[in-house]
Amino acid sequence: MIGDPIPSQRDQVLADLNASIDSFFTSGKQPTELPAFEYQPRRPRHDSPIADPAIKAEAAAKRKLIERARETAKTMTLDEAYRALGMSRTALHRLAKEAGFFFPRHDKERQRREIARKAKAEEQAKLVELIRANSGIGLSRHFVAKKLGISSHYLVRLAEEHGIDFPRWSDRP
Repeated sequence: MIGDPIPSQRDQVLADLNASIDSFFTSGKQPTELPAFEYQPRRPRHDSPIADPAIKAEAAAKRKLIERARETAKTMTLDEAYRALGMSRTALHRLAKEAGFFFPRHDKERQRREIARKAKAEEQAKLVELIRANSGIGLSRHFVAKKLGISSHYLVRLAEEHGIDFPRWSDRP
């Protein structure tokens, strides 16, 4: 009832198992030893994908394409090579990366970027001279920025970078 210990099912199963083991040995039977586990490696598959002629042909075609791309990389840029080989730029770039060769860079693009950098630097130098000229004559930063066609923040940045003293209205004498 209440408070009585509940019999453990595990103890009952163990008691039944021990009783059956004892009855096995008392009847005169002997245990037999089974052979131990021996590892046997898997058999190799004979239908290897390399043996498939279609895959061999595909691999040979890729090798031939890599060699053609490698030859074009010696004399052409990536833009010229993808037109000559009839491949997409992405596929050609990926192929070059896998095979470990590079295409030379396009010098015209580098020259264009250099020209643009120089033009921007010249424009910035002109702006700096105009800011210097307008800084001491009593005009506001906002007015000078509007007059030069640039933002107020850009004017402040150029003034700070080049050490121009362009005081605010509140800082003026």
